Amino acid sequence: MFKFIRKVLFLLILIVVVVPMVVLVMAVGDRPALTTEIQFSPDDLMRAKALAEANDPRKMTPGEVHNLTLSEADINLLANYAIERFINGGVLIDLQPGAASVRGTVKLPDNPVGDYLNLYLEVYQAAGRVKVQRLQFGDVRIPRVLAQWLLDTADRFGRKDPDYVAVLEAINGYRITEQYAMVMYQWEPDLVKRLEGRGKGALIPDADKRAIAAYAKRAAEISRDPYLDNSVPLIRFLQPMFKLAEDRTQRGGDPILENRALVTAMSFYVNGTNVARLIGVPVETIGEAAPHELTLRSRHDFAQHFLTSAVITVAGGDKLADAIGLFKEVDDSHGGTGFSFNDIAADRAGVRFGEMAVRSAEEAKRLQSVFADGPWESDFMPEVDDLPEFLSAERFKQEYERIGSVRYNAVVDKIEARIAKLKLHAGE
Repeated sequence: MFKFIRKVLFLLILIVVVVPMVVLVMAVGDRPALTTEIQFSPDDLMRAKALAEANDPRKMTPGEVHNLTLSEADINLLANYAIERFINGGVLIDLQPGAASVRGTVKLPDNPVGDYLNLYLEVYQAAGRVKVQRLQFGDVRIPRVLAQWLLDTADRFGRKDPDYVAVLEAINGYRITEQYAMVMYQWEPDLVKRLEGRGKGALIPDADKRAIAAYAKRAAEISRDPYLDNSVPLIRFLQPMFKLAEDRTQRGGDPILENRALVTAMSFYVNGTNVARLIGVPVETIGEAAPHELTLRSRHDFAQHFLTSAVITVAGGDKLADAIGLFKEVDDSHGGTGFSFNDIAADRAGVRFGEMAVRSAEEAKRLQSVFADGPWESDFMPEVDDLPEFLSAERFKQEYERIGSVRYNAVVDKIEARIAKLKLHAGE
């Protein structure tokens, strides 16, 4: 009897401990399955803008059925941005008639096993359901029955959430072709409002919400200074805000979290966002903020460009921050204020500022120290007076041909060189 119990215990240890460890070691590798980095171009954002306009809820009526069509390129861009936002990795989705394959790579933290977790997944449509054809982690191929059970279990778990069920009921059908994925859905305003509320909470962790509230409160306090003019240099806010970040870090706060929250709160302020409503706290928690036009090198638009690019970067989207800044300039060249390399410089300076804010704990602390001491604007924003601006689409084409041309890149390289020489980045 005792030998039998020992054999049973040995088998249990083998199943519960040893087998998963062996599978994990086999699943992790030293090379990524994907090596191409995702790039966001103005054309990509133009397409996203067109999709948003085509599915504008203000143009829909309750119960109306719409057809959302996403190309393979659209799906890959959205998927890779989502991955870039939360983890270090990439994904490549390949559409086929009635099926799709997903190849993905996640960069793992330092460990003795391996650097990358690679995934391969094949699914297909069958009788209105999604079926798993193949699931593989690294060199480990999961049995199809087990893979399907995992998918079905996740679905059953999701159906306990009424909003998940409502989303499924709103989808009238879907179809996958070689180039497009089409989803037919029924517009339900109440569902969208519920999901919007949940989405805001999901995108901002509780720790970040508390920190954002603290920095938004500090910004509101600064804004109520009776000696401030309507137009205020950005550094007038950043210096005391970073002093607060330095104090909170010294009291045990995470410097990266503190910087991310600070940049987020400042971006909300410069763009007039209602912070209390966005993060779900009472208005009195933050207090009433007095409106001011924040400036960088005496221009309000520079402060907006700088902080908007910085906040997208600290949220994990430096490539998207670059693309959005470029997209705005391309859009402006068609009847707006015109293409401006000055604005590109403010965007790029904001991206570099955001990168430094969250790159590492050491760099985050250095940024806090520099700004808490009160730097000059010239320490983090380059000279731009000699850069071309107010260029119409026709003039831009005449002088620079296109984005990425030799003449265009020469101006961008000049901007990057100036940023690299700034006091804030010279020691990197």
